[in-house]
Amino acid sequence: MLNSRDIKQELSSGRGVFGVFVTELRNPSLPMMLDAAGIDFMVIDMEHGSYSQETVADLISGCRGTRVAPFVRIPKIDRGCITAVLDAGACGILAANVETAEEVRHCVEYACYAPMGRRGVSLLKGHTAFHRPERVSYTQAANERVLVMVQVESDRAIQNIDAILEVDGLDLAFIGPADLAHSLSPNSEQGVDRLLEAAIRRVAAAAHRHGVHLGIHVLETGQVASLFDQGARLFTVASDASLIISRAQHLMEEVRPCANRAVITGEDSQVRR
Repeated sequence: MLNSRDIKQELSSGRGVFGVFVTELRNPSLPMMLDAAGIDFMVIDMEHGSYSQETVADLISGCRGTRVAPFVRIPKIDRGCITAVLDAGACGILAANVETAEEVRHCVEYACYAPMGRRGVSLLKGHTAFHRPERVSYTQAANERVLVMVQVESDRAIQNIDAILEVDGLDLAFIGPADLAHSLSPNSEQGVDRLLEAAIRRVAAAAHRHGVHLGIHVLETGQVASLFDQGARLFTVASDASLIISRAQHLMEEVRPCANRAVITGEDSQVRR
């Protein structure tokens, strides 16, 4: 694969890995910026983002030479979409809103080469850096390293969680807390935190039973320690948009009082004629 980082191996070692969703920015220099910040991976979002396949390939290529592993959240479970992002060099896929074992089987089937699946073999592509590796050894290694992740974000998925997580070839269950909370309590905020906590514990227990890694999007960084104790090892902690907005808000909170104080005390500078 294009990126040398093996997130699956890091998860197996018990290490926590931290990443961000990329939903708005299109500059291929973005992975270098994330690498400079010490971020482990990025999830290019084709579900809520407005990215074309060409833009996704450009962002993935930008990871070359960095320690940022690129994953792609696919908008639907489609063989052509999964093949395209993996051939471009993605280290794995995150399938949104998975609710049945059949959907998981399709994810594994499309993401893995035979005999595990039926991913098409096209070796002179971005995922091989346009070299032509030996077919058998390369496809076997790719099957070992590609991370197949499904997003658990509905009440129906919670009810089917054991069937979903027992599918052979699935690597990680990723909890989407915003959609899951809305699915559990669409008409009221009352009691939703309790319902969400219970659902997370249920997914965590099922992941442990079936030997599947656990991931989650963290709404508040203070949650990481308790979620780690429950077995989560892969965390998304922000998006490109939220990083810009939060930092800009912090800067404005620092600088605006300085300017306002100068005006109030009459210390603002006068234009000289």
